[in-house]
Amino acid sequence: MKSFLPENQPPRQVWQKTVITGEEANLALFHDAGGVYHHRETGKCRHPLCLHGLMGRDDLVEKYKGDSIEGFLKRAADQEMLNSVFPQWVKENMTAEDLENLFIAMDAPQGLVKDVKELLDDPHLKARNMIVDMDHPRLGPVKNYNIPIRIKDIPLGVQEGENPHDPDLGEHSTEILRDLLGKTEAEMEVLRKDGVIWI
Repeated sequence: MKSFLPENQPPRQVWQKTVITGEEANLALFHDAGGVYHHRETGKCRHPLCLHGLMGRDDLVEKYKGDSIEGFLKRAADQEMLNSVFPQWVKENMTAEDLENLFIAMDAPQGLVKDVKELLDDPHLKARNMIVDMDHPRLGPVKNYNIPIRIKDIPLGVQEGENPHDPDLGEHSTEILRDLLGKTEAEMEVLRKDGVIWI
């Protein structure tokens, strides 16, 4: 899969407080051995060295363990290195299926980071009517994303058989200038010649 991220962009991993629990959650973006990008949260693996232990890197766990301020400062000083170890290990050793199974076992939310083409072909999104086929008056048949919000018994977004489209550039210029602003055809022609309007 061709990534939409630059090849030289390092995996991103940050610590932040979760809204619900107030605990720190480890959020990361990285790719596996097949070059497929994933995002994940920690799930049951909440300690910053938990994943290093799962990888068999007991040397790092031993060196950087501890919930004291000293342990925190030691990890903070080498955080860039610690954050890079797991993504690099995944990239070298795991397939997308391996990674998915690991995070399921950890009860950790995770998912593939898909590009636009993959999203448009996603069977789950299609089943939820998130991908709609539309007939654009100028572009012809196009696929578009539907509104993601779902409320029981209240239809939102594009429904089956509907074919709305956004206004084209300048599509209503004449109508607005003539009917709302009172411009004459001669005045609008001057605006066209000056490049103020296109239609």
